[in-house]
Amino acid sequence: MSDNKLLFTGYMTGSKRYFTKDNLPKIIWSLKNESKEILGYKCYKAEGTFRGRNWIAWYSPQIASQLGPWKIGGLPGLVLEAYTDKDEYKYTARRILTNSNLTVPQGIIDYINEKKGSIIPFKEYIEKENEFIQSLSSEQLSSMPTGTTSVKQPLRNAQIESLFEWED
Repeated sequence: MSDNKLLFTGYMTGSKRYFTKDNLPKIIWSLKNESKEILGYKCYKAEGTFRGRNWIAWYSPQIASQLGPWKIGGLPGLVLEAYTDKDEYKYTARRILTNSNLTVPQGIIDYINEKKGSIIPFKEYIEKENEFIQSLSSEQLSSMPTGTTSVKQPLRNAQIESLFEWED
């Protein structure tokens, strides 16, 4: 992660791997007066919406970082817990290690440098993922007995990001 971008490898069809980069989101948070303790840190509640899901986050200003799990961040402290309002997804810190001498392993740096030329835009990655989800759905329906009908659900209903900025 650098310059408010998140680099990651995504898998879809077994060994098919894509290397992509996404902008870290600017989530508009509503800060609440509720607090609780997580791992000995006083945390405060925040609520926000990100790519089609409503998130509840618990952050601690005692840890000077605006980061959190996955793409959930941008609060005045480290996010130690985050979950969707419907409990589809949940992240909870189990421990915190501090080490000012922490460095990124050379193997990871080499991998990123090797893949820099093959980074696809995030929108293209999502389009490929959508095609993959659609093909799986079609395969499943085709293997059902003749006459089987299915309830049509939104394509990304079961995905952590269900709606994107470029979609209606």
